Amino acid sequence: MDFINEGFPLSHWLSLGHDQPYATSMHCLQTTLLKGIYDLRQLNQAPSRGADSETHIMIAATELPQGLLFPDDSLVPLWEQFADALGHLEADKDGCIVISIGDVKLSTEELSILEPVLKTAPLSRLIMVNNMLGRAGIEFVTNVIEANASTRVLLLKKNE
Repeated sequence: MDFINEGFPLSHWLSLGHDQPYATSMHCLQTTLLKGIYDLRQLNQAPSRGADSETHIMIAATELPQGLLFPDDSLVPLWEQFADALGHLEADKDGCIVISIGDVKLSTEELSILEPVLKTAPLSRLIMVNNMLGRAGIEFVTNVIEANASTRVLLLKKNE
């Protein structure tokens, strides 16, 4: 899978009426999401790396001076692919995962896609930076941390 050639072109977000900086940031977010899917799939197909290994997956956009990136239905299938790839990891074979999500406001639908898999994934650290969490996001983080025994570190920074 070539993650660079999948997804929507920058013009997709421009055609929705977003300005250039916002459209560029959405495209960046999409690219990091595609790279995360690619990296997780590579782990799924690779020989055993051992339980002591750690893989970092960052899903983020460039920081916008005017705020965060808001949910976009066109990214929901990518969040589903990300969750599916993450759900196939095995701690003994693939090691632990560090997931960092930044610069977004995840929709209730996106949170509901991620929550079940993050509760059981071999997640050593969950990092949430510069997101708009709100009540649903706080419940999401709480539910994941309470359910996932492998999570050793939770970092919340500059979230609303």
